[in-house]
Amino acid sequence: LPRPGTYYLGDESSLTSYGMEADLCYTDECLDNFRNWLRNEYSTIEALNAKWKSAYTGWADIIPPTIVEAQAEDKWVPWADHRSFMEWLYADNLRFIREEMKKVDPVSEGELTGTQAPTSFNGMDWALHMDHVKRFVPYSGNFMWDMCRSFGDDIKMVALTGYGSKGDGVKNSLWVQAFHGLVGANIFWEWSLVDSDMTLSQNAVDIGEVFSELRGDGIGRLI
Repeated sequence: LPRPGTYYLGDESSLTSYGMEADLCYTDECLDNFRNWLRNEYSTIEALNAKWKSAYTGWADIIPPTIVEAQAEDKWVPWADHRSFMEWLYADNLRFIREEMKKVDPVSEGELTGTQAPTSFNGMDWALHMDHVKRFVPYSGNFMWDMCRSFGDDIKMVALTGYGSKGDGVKNSLWVQAFHGLVGANIFWEWSLVDSDMTLSQNAVDIGEVFSELRGDGIGRLI
């Protein structure tokens, strides 16, 4: 039966709202998982206390500080550990999704679009994520294209284009994307391609010109 090449997982996803500075997560389930993660990282409570400059007597007592508490009490190591755990937890959710998807469709892959730049709060450790997500329609900021190429030789990227842009700007962007290894295009969106009289807009004409070159002879064929 026909199957999709990719399954859409989300657009502009992040642990918080984009780069919002919010400390997550303090539910009982998250805290239990955090303590288990700490056991794997430190092995003994004594080793954790030495690093954290704390005096815990058991794992169940551990609660990570918020950023306000870290600033007030100079507790940056435990705060950073909690951030690292949340990045791992985000990636582990992607692992779970991929494993479940592969049970139904072993061939296809999951895809993320509108990728976010890594920050201290939003969970975006792309080196971890790309173990479990293999298809991207990435934004270009913060060297995202280079991260996709660097963190996995099985990663495939498709470019975002459109947005009503025209002329040398949109043409140059498509060539730059091609030279960075983006192998196709996601055009955003149909309203920018067709004018009200149902003719192609200049945006569509300019995009089509570059597509013809990339799919034709010469440099396009080499790429």
